[in-house]
Amino acid sequence: MMTLESIYYIGQTLAVLAILVSLLFLTFQTMQNTRAVRASSLQEVLDGCRDRNFLPGFTTPDVLNIFARGL
Repeated sequence: MMTLESIYYIGQTLAVLAILVSLLFLTFQTMQNTRAVRASSLQEVLDGCRDRNFLPGFTTPDVLNIFARGL
């Protein structure tokens, strides 16, 4: 038969496990968010470079095709 003390210890163990699982989940979510923010930032930088450097003077299909093959 289980005593109140053993039920208490089981409850505490389950609470600690739940906290650890939630911390692992938060770590995973933070890593995914960091990757998404970095990718978005890089895309913004590349879009800015493209808009500043290539759109005004290099709008002919031949030049853009050469540039695309270079990437």
